[in-house]
Amino acid sequence: MDYQDFEWVDFDKCIGFCEKYDIRPSAYWFLDKKPKAAETLKEFLETLTIPEIKKMAKQKSIAKLPTRKAEIIEKICAEADLQDFKTDINAVLEEREEKYRQARFIAKCETLVHDIAARASSNGLIERNDKRSLSFNYSIYIQNEDEREMAYLMMGGYHTAEDGKGGLKSLPPFFPGDSAWVSAEWDRSKKLEITSPITPTIPVEPTAHKGKLKAQILADQPLESPHKVAKTNMKMSALPYLKWAGIGFVTWVLFAVLKEASISNQIRVAFFAIIFLAPFVVLWIFLNKR
Repeated sequence: MDYQDFEWVDFDKCIGFCEKYDIRPSAYWFLDKKPKAAETLKEFLETLTIPEIKKMAKQKSIAKLPTRKAEIIEKICAEADLQDFKTDINAVLEEREEKYRQARFIAKCETLVHDIAARASSNGLIERNDKRSLSFNYSIYIQNEDEREMAYLMMGGYHTAEDGKGGLKSLPPFFPGDSAWVSAEWDRSKKLEITSPITPTIPVEPTAHKGKLKAQILADQPLESPHKVAKTNMKMSALPYLKWAGIGFVTWVLFAVLKEASISNQIRVAFFAIIFLAPFVVLWIFLNKR
């Protein structure tokens, strides 16, 4: 598929508005690349690079060109006119026109993908918020004045998407390539309803009644059986014995290793062991005093 197969009426309409009112929403960056027919030979040569100018001058037998671009253009304009370069001008314009059409096609594809993703994002945001227990106020954020003006032209008037009550009457994009997006703000003035399967609905403020809510949640939790509680207590009472058994085993291993080591190595290991264990001893004393 190329630019000849992809027709989008609204996109082409926006291009017309951009050219008529000299506005440039971000999606229509390619319009700056649109070639224009030069009215004078100097104007045409100024759009070329120095190698391109020298190549054309050589074809017209204009020799002894200076090094600076302005001086080269001045010399060529003194020895030739626009009609002498008519064939070259048409070839350059055709090449630039083809590049412009390709850039417009790429921008049109990018705009289509953007609009689909933007509308899906707006719909997804509102659907997710509707499933929550919170209340949100929505607003439309517009990037710049050019996009605001394009929305005005495409909608036939300054389009008001907000209903004045925190809701929306329509979602962006409002024209192809519109970068406006939906902003959602939590309405803190409205109470949050928390429903429990056992107790009736309790209206609470978002940051209030934390103690009542915690007591309610704890009351809803099932009680553990006496057998399970006894089993848990037995496991906890066995923890000190397991701890001392582990310490004894580690001590036995270190003694067996250090017994075969030299005195200097034994002192070095003892020093690093004290440095390593000191923070844990301090922490243990601190926790026991609390």
